[in-house]
Amino acid sequence: MVINFIKGLFSFNCNTGIDTSRLLFVDLETTGLYTNRCGILEICITDSNDNTFSTLVDVGQPIPAHITDINGIDRDAIAGKPMFSEIAQQVYDLIKDKTVVGHNIEFDLKFLFHEFISAGIQPQPLKYICTCNAERKKRGRSGNRLDECLLRRGICFEQKHRAHDDVILLKQLFDLQMKERTKLDVEVFDLNKYKQIVLREPELVFPQKPPKRTTHTLRMFDGWGTKTDTATISLFNQLIEEACQDRVFDSDEMRRLSEIGIAKKVAVQQLKTALSDLVKHYYKDNNISWDEYKDLEEIAKLFGLNSSGFFPIIKEVVPELKIVCFTNDLTVNGQNVDRYETLFPWAVCNGFLPSDSVTKQTNLVVNCGPKNSVTGKITKAQAYGIEVTHISDFLKGKQPLFLGNK
Repeated sequence: MVINFIKGLFSFNCNTGIDTSRLLFVDLETTGLYTNRCGILEICITDSNDNTFSTLVDVGQPIPAHITDINGIDRDAIAGKPMFSEIAQQVYDLIKDKTVVGHNIEFDLKFLFHEFISAGIQPQPLKYICTCNAERKKRGRSGNRLDECLLRRGICFEQKHRAHDDVILLKQLFDLQMKERTKLDVEVFDLNKYKQIVLREPELVFPQKPPKRTTHTLRMFDGWGTKTDTATISLFNQLIEEACQDRVFDSDEMRRLSEIGIAKKVAVQQLKTALSDLVKHYYKDNNISWDEYKDLEEIAKLFGLNSSGFFPIIKEVVPELKIVCFTNDLTVNGQNVDRYETLFPWAVCNGFLPSDSVTKQTNLVVNCGPKNSVTGKITKAQAYGIEVTHISDFLKGKQPLFLGNK
């Protein structure tokens, strides 16, 4: 008893200043990592007495397939749910003047502040506690996901990656940290911190004209692993999202890809899904411009896809687009004209997918040379039963093809 009494004298509870009656436990599910192109799918807020506000949110944009794979939330799930702008004031009134608790809570707060500002609300400084930061200070930066923090304390569970379920787990971790007297810092999130975090986000690059080169493509990569779990898929998708910002897989990203150890078959499916999401993004206005097409082409090359792997992804989103192959030199006033600089942009703007090769998926082959001339591509098209037409007939009834100075 004397020993315990002495221990008590020298045992300091670093969390005595935390008023648990004013705590709110918060978790969000989002469509991605960055506020400039992603949104909130689900929110849950719970107080210390388990009074809860929880709802799915109509994010107003496509939900990436890899996000649905992680949390099960798809377009059908959010149909008829409120837009965040409709609940922004209610959410703000709930959390203002309180201390919010979350795991990597700055991620949630940057999305909330972004939505508040978009809804015309000027958020005031907000106190917060990050259970993840507490773990990092205690044991280093790695191995601090919510599930990892609980598993090393002997708590086993099936994490569903839904906001309400994660809040329950968050409260468990917080209670354990309080009992362990893990130092839990009360910090302040304000507009300055929000701006600092958002400024570090990669700029939204779509529909920016892509660079003309890449340092690596996944066609060069042979270090695939065997992992197929959702956590690995999530890491892989974060990596390809980073690579898509500058249209380059640099050496560090290739090294990280080796460490992820994802199975090639699963990776290819995720790459196709990412490209499909970009096609949907570009086709929102029912049109794909030439710059957008070149951007899609650049991403496909980065992912190691040639046109035979690239076009089916586009046609799955926009099935009415037809694949056209041009053959023979296009000559104007005795001078050969670069097809890629003239016919290809024209074809894209007129609802075609231009190609320099003939496959069984090709819908039409256009002869740009003398009528009745025969090329290997024309012979192949005839063998496949593909329609062949001459450039003069092809252009009839369509937008004019402007050649020469632009």
